[in-house]
Amino acid sequence: MIQAHIGHIQFNIDLKNSGFYRDLLTFLGWSIWYDDPTLLGLGDSQNTSLWFAAATKPVANDYDGPRANHLGLAVTAQADVNAVVGFLKEKVVPCFLNR
Repeated sequence: MIQAHIGHIQFNIDLKNSGFYRDLLTFLGWSIWYDDPTLLGLGDSQNTSLWFAAATKPVANDYDGPRANHLGLAVTAQADVNAVVGFLKEKVVPCFLNR
């Protein structure tokens, strides 16, 4: 039987935000695989990668419309969650935790 896993996911973004994704994912232990003004790629220890490229069409998305809603990254301890929340607060990103 074929066993597949996620190799990579590409997000089309406004490139002015690529620094945020670079900082967040390197904070989470990911390595920069590729970085130029039009494309950013980062990988984890399992060789899964996330790529951030320039959006080619200036269209707005509806949060509840048809598209990927979010990407969840797992950590092993509550302290890791708390560290990420601290990182996001430093970047002035609102955090909502369900408990």
